[in-house]
Amino acid sequence: MTSDRASFLYKCTDYYAPGDERGIIWSDPALAISWPVTTHILSAKDQAYKSLAEMETELPKYHPVES
Repeated sequence: MTSDRASFLYKCTDYYAPGDERGIIWSDPALAISWPVTTHILSAKDQAYKSLAEMETELPKYHPVES
């Protein structure tokens, strides 16, 4: 779903650390997003992102703590 107006907020708990930055390629077929545009304008950084499958070993794993 898209909108004519959207807000995006995030909270930082420390200084910017580029090494901690992550992203997913916009066209990842696993996400199955039907983008409502035909022309995509992407930065070099955004073009270089990988699919979820390609970055599986790089992503942190969630391990719940048993109580």
